[in-house]
Amino acid sequence: MRRRHRRARRSDSRRRRRRLRRPEGGCGVRAGAGHHPASGRAALQSPIRPGRNPLEHCRVPGDSRGQGAARRARQRSEPVTGRTTSAVAFGASAAARRATDPERDAVLSVPVRPGLVALQKGDPCFATPEHISTAQREAVAQGYTHYPELRGDPELRRTIADQISVGAARTYSTDEVLVTAGATQAVFCALTAFLDPADEVLLFDPAFSLYAPVVRQAGARPVSVGTTPDFRIDPDRLRAAVTGRTKMIVVNNPANPTGVVLSAAEVQSLAEIAVESRLLVLTDEVYDHILFGHRHIRLIDVPELADQVLYVNSFSKTYAMTGWRLGYVAAPRQLLDPIATIHINVMSQVHWPTQRAGIVALTGSQDCVRTMWEGYDLRRTTLLDALARVPGSRVIDPAGAFYAFLRFDPALGLTSAQVTAQLLDDGVAVRSGTEYGRAGEGWLRLTFAADLPDIERGAEIVRTTLERLAREAPTIAGRQR
Repeated sequence: MRRRHRRARRSDSRRRRRRLRRPEGGCGVRAGAGHHPASGRAALQSPIRPGRNPLEHCRVPGDSRGQGAARRARQRSEPVTGRTTSAVAFGASAAARRATDPERDAVLSVPVRPGLVALQKGDPCFATPEHISTAQREAVAQGYTHYPELRGDPELRRTIADQISVGAARTYSTDEVLVTAGATQAVFCALTAFLDPADEVLLFDPAFSLYAPVVRQAGARPVSVGTTPDFRIDPDRLRAAVTGRTKMIVVNNPANPTGVVLSAAEVQSLAEIAVESRLLVLTDEVYDHILFGHRHIRLIDVPELADQVLYVNSFSKTYAMTGWRLGYVAAPRQLLDPIATIHINVMSQVHWPTQRAGIVALTGSQDCVRTMWEGYDLRRTTLLDALARVPGSRVIDPAGAFYAFLRFDPALGLTSAQVTAQLLDDGVAVRSGTEYGRAGEGWLRLTFAADLPDIERGAEIVRTTLERLAREAPTIAGRQR
Protein backbone atom coordinates (compact mmCIF):
# COMPACT_ATOMS: atom_id res chain seq x y z
CA MET A 1 0.00 0.00 0.00
CA ARG A 2 2.80 2.42 0.95
CA ARG A 3 4.67 1.59 -2.30
CA ARG A 4 1.52 2.43 -4.34
CA HIS A 5 1.24 5.79 -2.52
CA ARG A 6 4.91 6.57 -3.22
CA ARG A 7 4.50 5.68 -6.92
CA ALA A 8 1.39 7.88 -7.12
CA ARG A 9 3.26 10.81 -5.54
CA ARG A 10 6.20 10.38 -7.97
CA SER A 11 3.75 10.30 -10.89
CA ASP A 12 2.07 13.49 -9.63
CA SER A 13 5.47 15.12 -9.25
CA ARG A 14 6.45 14.27 -12.85
CA ARG A 15 3.17 15.72 -14.16
CA ARG A 16 3.75 18.92 -12.19
CA ARG A 17 7.28 19.29 -13.57
CA ARG A 18 5.97 18.89 -17.14
CA ARG A 19 3.39 21.62 -16.52
CA LEU A 20 6.01 23.92 -15.00
CA ARG A 21 8.10 23.73 -18.21
CA ARG A 22 5.31 25.42 -20.22
CA PRO A 23 6.41 29.09 -20.28
CA GLU A 24 3.02 30.37 -21.48
CA GLY A 25 1.32 29.01 -18.36
CA GLY A 26 2.89 31.38 -15.82
CA CYS A 27 2.48 29.20 -12.72
CA GLY A 28 2.12 25.80 -14.34
CA VAL A 29 -1.38 26.37 -15.78
CA ARG A 30 -1.71 26.49 -19.57
CA ALA A 31 -2.97 29.86 -20.79
CA GLY A 32 -5.25 30.61 -23.71
CA ALA A 33 -8.41 29.12 -25.22
CA GLY A 34 -7.17 25.56 -24.81
CA HIS A 35 -7.01 25.86 -21.02
CA HIS A 36 -8.97 23.06 -19.34
CA PRO A 37 -10.59 23.80 -15.97
CA ALA A 38 -9.41 20.52 -14.54
CA SER A 39 -5.74 21.39 -15.07
CA GLY A 40 -6.24 24.70 -13.25
CA ARG A 41 -7.79 22.92 -10.30
CA ALA A 42 -5.00 20.39 -10.25
CA ALA A 43 -2.38 23.13 -10.10
CA LEU A 44 -4.22 24.96 -7.33
CA GLN A 45 -4.66 21.75 -5.37
CA SER A 46 -1.11 20.42 -5.85
CA PRO A 47 0.42 19.40 -2.51
CA ILE A 48 3.04 21.64 -0.91
CA ARG A 49 5.56 20.06 1.39
CA PRO A 50 5.59 21.38 4.99
CA GLY A 51 8.11 24.15 5.53
CA ARG A 52 8.25 25.10 1.85
CA ASN A 53 7.17 28.45 0.43
CA PRO A 54 4.02 27.79 -1.65
CA LEU A 55 5.43 29.99 -4.43
CA GLU A 56 8.67 28.08 -4.79
CA HIS A 57 7.23 25.76 -7.47
CA CYS A 58 6.10 28.73 -9.62
CA ARG A 59 7.96 29.72 -12.79
CA VAL A 60 8.03 32.88 -14.81
CA PRO A 61 9.49 33.15 -18.33
CA GLY A 62 13.25 33.55 -18.17
CA ASP A 63 13.53 32.35 -14.58
CA SER A 64 15.31 29.05 -14.95
CA ARG A 65 15.14 28.21 -11.25
CA GLY A 66 11.44 28.95 -10.83
CA GLN A 67 12.10 31.29 -7.89
CA GLY A 68 10.98 34.65 -9.31
CA ALA A 69 7.58 34.86 -7.65
CA ALA A 70 8.91 33.68 -4.31
CA ARG A 71 11.81 36.12 -4.45
CA ARG A 72 9.52 39.04 -5.27
CA ALA A 73 7.24 38.05 -2.40
CA ARG A 74 10.22 38.03 -0.04
CA GLN A 75 11.36 41.43 -1.27
CA ARG A 76 7.89 42.89 -0.76
CA SER A 77 7.55 41.45 2.71
CA GLU A 78 11.01 42.03 4.18
CA PRO A 79 10.57 45.72 5.07
CA VAL A 80 7.60 44.75 7.26
CA THR A 81 8.26 41.25 8.57
CA GLY A 82 11.77 40.31 7.50
CA ARG A 83 10.52 36.93 6.26
CA THR A 84 7.82 35.31 4.16
CA THR A 85 5.55 32.71 5.69
CA SER A 86 2.88 32.56 2.98
CA ALA A 87 2.06 33.77 -0.50
CA VAL A 88 0.92 37.08 1.00
CA ALA A 89 3.00 39.16 3.42
CA PHE A 90 0.86 40.28 6.37
CA GLY A 91 2.19 43.53 7.76
CA ALA A 92 0.70 46.19 9.99
CA SER A 93 -0.93 49.10 8.20
CA ALA A 94 0.60 52.55 8.23
CA ALA A 95 -2.19 53.67 10.56
CA ALA A 96 -1.40 50.90 13.04
CA ARG A 97 2.31 51.71 12.92
CA ARG A 98 1.61 55.39 13.54
CA ALA A 99 -0.56 54.51 16.54
CA THR A 100 2.14 52.42 18.21
CA ASP A 101 3.57 53.77 21.48
CA PRO A 102 6.27 51.33 22.66
CA GLU A 103 6.67 52.90 26.11
CA ARG A 104 2.94 52.82 26.84
CA ASP A 105 2.56 49.31 25.39
CA ALA A 106 5.41 48.03 27.56
CA VAL A 107 3.70 49.27 30.72
CA LEU A 108 0.32 47.88 29.69
CA SER A 109 1.90 44.46 29.21
CA VAL A 110 3.60 44.31 32.64
CA PRO A 111 2.97 40.73 33.79
CA VAL A 112 1.10 40.20 37.04
CA ARG A 113 3.35 38.32 39.42
CA PRO A 114 2.96 37.36 43.07
CA GLY A 115 3.99 40.15 45.40
CA LEU A 116 4.08 42.89 42.76
CA VAL A 117 2.53 46.13 44.03
CA ALA A 118 0.47 47.62 41.19
CA LEU A 119 0.53 51.42 41.38
CA GLN A 120 0.51 51.89 37.61
CA LYS A 121 -3.19 51.53 36.77
CA GLY A 122 -5.92 54.14 37.00
CA ASP A 123 -8.44 51.56 38.18
CA PRO A 124 -10.48 52.22 41.36
CA CYS A 125 -9.96 49.64 44.08
CA PHE A 126 -13.65 49.87 44.99
CA ALA A 127 -16.33 47.53 43.70
CA THR A 128 -19.08 48.94 41.53
CA PRO A 129 -21.90 50.04 43.87
CA GLU A 130 -24.40 47.23 44.33
CA HIS A 131 -27.48 49.16 43.20
CA ILE A 132 -25.79 49.70 39.81
CA SER A 133 -24.88 46.03 39.44
CA THR A 134 -28.40 45.04 40.44
CA ALA A 135 -29.82 47.34 37.77
CA GLN A 136 -27.83 45.54 35.09
CA ARG A 137 -29.03 42.12 36.22
CA GLU A 138 -32.61 43.37 36.24
CA ALA A 139 -32.19 44.80 32.75
CA VAL A 140 -31.18 41.37 31.47
CA ALA A 141 -34.21 39.79 33.18
CA GLN A 142 -36.46 42.45 31.63
CA GLY A 143 -35.30 41.61 28.12
CA TYR A 144 -32.78 44.37 27.37
CA THR A 145 -30.69 41.83 25.49
CA HIS A 146 -31.16 42.97 21.89
CA TYR A 147 -29.74 45.77 19.76
CA PRO A 148 -30.34 49.17 21.34
CA GLU A 149 -30.48 52.37 19.31
CA LEU A 150 -27.22 53.11 17.51
CA ARG A 151 -26.55 56.33 19.41
CA GLY A 152 -27.53 54.86 22.75
CA ASP A 153 -30.54 54.21 24.92
CA PRO A 154 -32.82 57.30 24.61
CA GLU A 155 -33.52 57.42 28.34
CA LEU A 156 -29.81 57.34 29.17
CA ARG A 157 -29.03 60.04 26.61
CA ARG A 158 -31.86 62.21 27.92
CA THR A 159 -30.60 61.77 31.49
CA ILE A 160 -27.05 62.70 30.48
CA ALA A 161 -28.26 65.71 28.50
CA ASP A 162 -30.35 66.98 31.41
CA GLN A 163 -27.52 66.62 33.91
CA ILE A 164 -24.71 68.19 31.88
CA SER A 165 -26.96 71.08 30.83
CA VAL A 166 -27.10 72.29 34.44
CA GLY A 167 -24.75 75.27 34.55
CA ALA A 168 -23.69 74.83 30.92
CA ALA A 169 -23.64 77.66 28.40
CA ARG A 170 -26.12 75.77 26.23
CA THR A 171 -28.92 73.27 26.77
CA TYR A 172 -28.11 69.84 25.35
CA SER A 173 -30.81 67.72 23.75
CA THR A 174 -31.02 63.93 23.63
CA ASP A 175 -29.84 64.05 20.01
CA GLU A 176 -26.65 65.81 21.10
CA VAL A 177 -25.40 62.92 23.24
CA LEU A 178 -23.70 59.77 21.92
CA VAL A 179 -23.16 56.78 24.23
CA THR A 180 -19.78 55.09 23.75
CA ALA A 181 -17.75 52.20 25.13
CA GLY A 182 -16.00 54.34 27.71
CA ALA A 183 -14.24 57.67 27.28
CA THR A 184 -11.45 55.97 25.32
CA GLN A 185 -13.77 55.17 22.43
CA ALA A 186 -15.34 58.62 22.68
CA VAL A 187 -11.92 60.25 22.29
CA PHE A 188 -11.02 57.94 19.40
CA CYS A 189 -14.23 58.67 17.51
CA ALA A 190 -14.07 62.42 18.15
CA LEU A 191 -10.49 62.72 16.92
CA THR A 192 -11.00 60.42 13.94
CA ALA A 193 -14.16 62.25 12.89
CA PHE A 194 -12.44 65.61 12.40
CA LEU A 195 -8.77 65.03 11.63
CA ASP A 196 -7.25 64.88 8.17
CA PRO A 197 -3.63 64.35 7.15
CA ALA A 198 -1.50 67.45 7.84
CA ASP A 199 -3.91 68.73 10.51
CA GLU A 200 -2.33 69.64 13.84
CA VAL A 201 -3.67 68.97 17.33
CA LEU A 202 -2.36 70.85 20.36
CA LEU A 203 -1.64 68.72 23.45
CA PHE A 204 -0.44 70.15 26.75
CA ASP A 205 2.80 68.42 27.74
CA PRO A 206 2.56 66.11 29.65
CA ALA A 207 -0.75 64.70 28.37
CA PHE A 208 -2.66 61.45 28.77
CA SER A 209 -0.90 58.88 26.61
CA LEU A 210 -3.95 57.95 24.52
CA TYR A 211 -4.22 61.25 22.67
CA ALA A 212 -1.03 61.42 20.58
CA PRO A 213 -1.24 57.86 19.14
CA VAL A 214 -4.85 58.39 18.02
CA VAL A 215 -3.94 61.72 16.42
CA ARG A 216 -1.09 60.03 14.55
CA GLN A 217 -3.31 57.13 13.54
CA ALA A 218 -5.63 59.62 11.85
CA GLY A 219 -2.64 60.92 9.87
CA ALA A 220 -2.56 64.21 11.76
CA ARG A 221 0.28 65.67 13.82
CA PRO A 222 0.26 66.01 17.62
CA VAL A 223 1.96 69.24 18.71
CA SER A 224 3.23 69.45 22.29
CA VAL A 225 2.53 72.73 24.05
CA GLY A 226 4.83 73.62 26.92
CA THR A 227 3.38 74.52 30.31
CA THR A 228 4.65 76.24 33.46
CA PRO A 229 6.99 74.38 35.88
CA ASP A 230 3.87 73.30 37.79
CA PHE A 231 2.15 72.16 34.57
CA ARG A 232 -0.28 75.07 34.33
CA ILE A 233 -1.42 76.48 30.98
CA ASP A 234 0.83 79.21 29.62
CA PRO A 235 -1.39 81.34 27.32
CA ASP A 236 1.58 82.78 25.43
CA ARG A 237 2.95 79.34 24.58
CA LEU A 238 -0.50 78.12 23.59
CA ARG A 239 -1.10 81.06 21.27
CA ALA A 240 2.37 80.67 19.73
CA ALA A 241 1.68 77.00 18.96
CA VAL A 242 -1.35 77.78 16.79
CA THR A 243 -0.68 77.66 13.03
CA GLY A 244 -2.79 77.63 9.91
CA ARG A 245 -2.91 73.83 10.16
CA THR A 246 -4.15 73.67 13.75
CA LYS A 247 -7.55 71.98 13.96
CA MET A 248 -8.08 71.18 17.63
CA ILE A 249 -6.96 71.57 21.24
CA VAL A 250 -7.27 68.57 23.57
CA VAL A 251 -7.79 69.29 27.26
CA ASN A 252 -7.85 66.83 30.17
CA ASN A 253 -9.39 68.50 33.23
CA PRO A 254 -8.63 67.31 35.90
CA ALA A 255 -5.43 66.15 34.27
CA ASN A 256 -3.85 62.73 34.05
CA PRO A 257 -0.96 62.39 35.01
CA THR A 258 -0.40 65.68 36.88
CA GLY A 259 -3.63 66.09 38.84
CA VAL A 260 -3.89 69.73 37.72
CA VAL A 261 -7.37 71.30 37.74
CA LEU A 262 -7.73 74.32 35.46
CA SER A 263 -8.41 77.66 37.11
CA ALA A 264 -11.05 80.10 35.88
CA ALA A 265 -8.30 82.25 34.35
CA GLU A 266 -6.82 79.27 32.47
CA VAL A 267 -10.20 78.22 31.14
CA GLN A 268 -10.93 81.76 29.98
CA SER A 269 -7.59 82.21 28.22
CA LEU A 270 -7.93 78.83 26.50
CA ALA A 271 -11.44 79.74 25.35
CA GLU A 272 -10.29 83.09 23.96
CA ILE A 273 -7.53 81.47 21.90
CA ALA A 274 -9.84 78.73 20.61
CA VAL A 275 -12.50 81.24 19.59
CA GLU A 276 -10.18 83.70 17.87
CA SER A 277 -8.47 80.87 15.96
CA ARG A 278 -11.71 78.92 15.29
CA LEU A 279 -10.43 75.71 16.87
CA LEU A 280 -12.36 72.72 18.11
CA VAL A 281 -11.77 71.85 21.76
CA LEU A 282 -12.00 68.24 22.89
CA THR A 283 -12.36 68.26 26.67
CA ASP A 284 -11.91 64.98 28.54
CA GLU A 285 -13.38 65.41 32.04
CA VAL A 286 -13.63 61.88 33.41
CA TYR A 287 -12.21 62.87 36.82
CA ASP A 288 -14.67 65.72 37.40
CA HIS A 289 -16.03 64.17 40.63
CA ILE A 290 -12.59 63.45 42.13
CA LEU A 291 -11.50 66.87 43.39
CA PHE A 292 -9.52 67.93 46.46
CA GLY A 293 -10.29 71.44 47.59
CA HIS A 294 -10.64 72.89 44.09
CA ARG A 295 -13.62 73.91 41.98
CA HIS A 296 -14.01 72.24 38.62
CA ILE A 297 -14.92 74.54 35.72
CA ARG A 298 -16.15 72.77 32.61
CA LEU A 299 -15.31 74.01 29.12
CA ILE A 300 -19.01 73.70 28.23
CA ASP A 301 -19.74 76.37 30.87
CA VAL A 302 -18.00 79.07 28.79
CA PRO A 303 -20.61 80.86 26.62
CA GLU A 304 -18.35 81.91 23.75
CA LEU A 305 -16.99 78.36 23.41
CA ALA A 306 -20.28 76.45 23.57
CA ASP A 307 -20.50 75.64 19.85
CA GLN A 308 -16.88 74.45 19.55
CA VAL A 309 -16.62 71.94 22.40
CA LEU A 310 -16.63 68.14 22.20
CA TYR A 311 -17.38 67.13 25.79
CA VAL A 312 -16.23 63.63 26.83
CA ASN A 313 -17.03 61.92 30.10
CA SER A 314 -17.31 58.43 31.54
CA PHE A 315 -18.84 56.32 34.30
CA SER A 316 -15.52 54.54 34.93
CA LYS A 317 -13.90 56.69 37.59
CA THR A 318 -16.91 58.28 39.30
CA TYR A 319 -18.80 55.01 39.80
CA ALA A 320 -15.90 52.49 39.78
CA MET A 321 -17.14 51.04 36.49
CA THR A 322 -13.88 50.76 34.53
CA GLY A 323 -14.66 47.24 33.33
CA TRP A 324 -18.17 48.13 32.19
CA ARG A 325 -16.94 50.40 29.36
CA LEU A 326 -19.57 53.12 29.44
CA GLY A 327 -18.97 56.73 28.47
CA TYR A 328 -20.31 59.44 26.20
CA VAL A 329 -19.55 62.46 24.09
CA ALA A 330 -21.83 65.50 23.90
CA ALA A 331 -21.66 68.21 21.24
CA PRO A 332 -23.88 70.37 19.03
CA ARG A 333 -25.69 68.16 16.52
CA GLN A 334 -23.62 69.28 13.52
CA LEU A 335 -20.46 68.23 15.40
CA LEU A 336 -21.89 65.04 16.88
CA ASP A 337 -23.10 63.55 13.58
CA PRO A 338 -19.63 62.76 12.14
CA ILE A 339 -18.55 61.37 15.52
CA ALA A 340 -21.60 59.09 15.49
CA THR A 341 -20.66 57.89 12.01
CA ILE A 342 -17.25 56.74 13.24
CA HIS A 343 -18.79 55.18 16.35
CA ILE A 344 -21.30 53.16 14.33
CA ASN A 345 -18.56 51.85 12.05
CA VAL A 346 -16.40 50.87 15.01
CA MET A 347 -18.90 49.02 17.19
CA SER A 348 -22.52 49.82 16.31
CA GLN A 349 -24.01 49.88 19.82
CA VAL A 350 -22.97 49.75 23.44
CA HIS A 351 -24.10 46.81 25.59
CA TRP A 352 -27.74 47.58 26.44
CA PRO A 353 -27.94 46.22 30.03
CA THR A 354 -24.89 48.34 30.87
CA GLN A 355 -26.65 51.42 29.52
CA ARG A 356 -29.68 50.66 31.68
CA ALA A 357 -27.38 50.40 34.69
CA GLY A 358 -25.90 53.76 33.70
CA ILE A 359 -29.33 55.37 34.11
CA VAL A 360 -29.50 54.08 37.68
CA ALA A 361 -25.95 55.29 38.35
CA LEU A 362 -26.91 58.85 37.38
CA THR A 363 -30.37 58.97 38.94
CA GLY A 364 -29.88 56.81 42.04
CA SER A 365 -28.26 57.67 45.35
CA GLN A 366 -24.91 59.44 45.05
CA ASP A 367 -23.79 58.41 48.54
CA CYS A 368 -21.45 55.88 46.91
CA VAL A 369 -19.61 58.69 45.11
CA ARG A 370 -19.03 60.51 48.40
CA THR A 371 -17.89 57.31 50.12
CA MET A 372 -15.36 56.55 47.38
CA TRP A 373 -14.14 60.16 47.44
CA GLU A 374 -13.43 59.84 51.17
CA GLY A 375 -11.44 56.69 50.42
CA TYR A 376 -9.41 58.48 47.74
CA ASP A 377 -8.77 61.42 50.06
CA LEU A 378 -7.32 59.10 52.72
CA ARG A 379 -5.20 57.29 50.15
CA ARG A 380 -4.01 60.58 48.67
CA THR A 381 -2.83 61.82 52.07
CA THR A 382 -1.13 58.50 52.80
CA LEU A 383 0.78 58.47 49.51
CA LEU A 384 1.79 62.14 49.59
CA ASP A 385 3.05 61.85 53.18
CA ALA A 386 5.13 58.80 52.27
CA LEU A 387 6.60 60.37 49.12
CA ALA A 388 7.47 63.54 51.04
CA ARG A 389 10.08 61.45 52.87
CA VAL A 390 11.93 60.58 49.65
CA PRO A 391 15.17 62.64 49.63
CA GLY A 392 15.66 65.03 46.71
CA SER A 393 12.16 64.54 45.31
CA ARG A 394 9.01 66.64 45.10
CA VAL A 395 5.39 65.89 44.27
CA ILE A 396 2.82 67.99 42.45
CA ASP A 397 -0.07 68.41 44.89
CA PRO A 398 -2.91 66.72 42.94
CA ALA A 399 -6.02 68.92 42.95
CA GLY A 400 -7.99 66.29 41.06
CA ALA A 401 -7.90 62.72 39.68
CA PHE A 402 -6.14 60.00 41.70
CA TYR A 403 -2.47 60.22 40.74
CA ALA A 404 0.67 61.56 42.37
CA PHE A 405 3.27 62.92 39.94
CA LEU A 406 6.68 62.49 41.55
CA ARG A 407 9.85 64.34 40.52
CA PHE A 408 12.82 62.20 41.52
CA ASP A 409 16.27 63.60 42.25
CA PRO A 410 17.99 64.68 38.97
CA ALA A 411 21.32 63.83 40.60
CA LEU A 412 20.52 60.16 40.06
CA GLY A 413 21.55 60.61 36.44
CA LEU A 414 18.83 58.21 35.29
CA THR A 415 15.87 58.55 32.95
CA SER A 416 12.28 58.03 33.99
CA ALA A 417 12.19 54.79 32.03
CA GLN A 418 15.30 53.50 33.83
CA VAL A 419 13.92 54.34 37.27
CA THR A 420 10.58 52.77 36.35
CA ALA A 421 12.35 49.56 35.30
CA GLN A 422 14.37 49.50 38.53
CA LEU A 423 11.24 49.95 40.63
CA LEU A 424 9.57 47.10 38.74
CA ASP A 425 12.54 44.87 39.54
CA ASP A 426 12.19 45.87 43.20
CA GLY A 427 8.50 45.00 43.31
CA VAL A 428 6.37 48.05 42.47
CA ALA A 429 4.90 49.00 39.08
CA VAL A 430 4.57 52.72 38.29
CA ARG A 431 4.38 54.75 35.07
CA SER A 432 7.29 56.60 33.51
CA GLY A 433 6.65 60.31 33.09
CA THR A 434 7.90 60.20 29.51
CA GLU A 435 4.94 58.02 28.55
CA TYR A 436 2.99 61.29 28.72
CA GLY A 437 5.43 63.49 26.82
CA ARG A 438 8.94 64.90 26.89
CA ALA A 439 8.06 67.21 29.79
CA GLY A 440 7.55 64.07 31.87
CA GLU A 441 11.25 63.21 31.85
CA GLY A 442 12.43 62.95 35.44
CA TRP A 443 8.92 62.20 36.72
CA LEU A 444 6.96 59.11 37.78
CA ARG A 445 3.20 58.60 38.03
CA LEU A 446 1.78 56.61 40.93
CA THR A 447 -1.90 55.93 41.52
CA PHE A 448 -3.63 56.25 44.87
CA ALA A 449 -6.71 54.38 43.60
CA ALA A 450 -5.16 51.15 44.91
CA ASP A 451 -5.80 49.36 48.20
CA LEU A 452 -4.36 51.23 51.18
CA PRO A 453 -1.87 48.48 52.20
CA ASP A 454 -0.55 48.40 48.61
CA ILE A 455 -0.10 52.18 48.63
CA GLU A 456 1.84 52.03 51.90
CA ARG A 457 4.03 49.14 50.75
CA GLY A 458 4.55 50.56 47.26
CA ALA A 459 5.54 53.98 48.60
CA GLU A 460 8.06 52.34 50.91
CA ILE A 461 9.62 50.46 47.98
CA VAL A 462 9.81 53.72 46.01
CA ARG A 463 11.53 55.44 48.94
CA THR A 464 14.11 52.71 49.58
CA THR A 465 14.85 52.23 45.87
CA LEU A 466 15.40 55.94 45.23
CA GLU A 467 17.59 56.20 48.34
CA ARG A 468 19.70 53.28 47.12
CA LEU A 469 19.97 54.77 43.63
CA ALA A 470 21.08 58.06 45.19
CA ARG A 471 23.90 56.27 47.01
CA GLU A 472 24.91 54.55 43.78
CA ALA A 473 24.66 57.71 41.67
CA PRO A 474 28.41 58.63 41.75
CA THR A 475 29.30 55.12 40.60
CA ILE A 476 26.70 55.22 37.84
CA ALA A 477 27.91 58.63 36.67
CA GLY A 478 31.49 57.36 36.56
CA ARG A 479 30.52 54.38 34.41
CA GLN A 480 28.57 56.65 32.03
CA ARG A 481 31.61 58.88 31.55
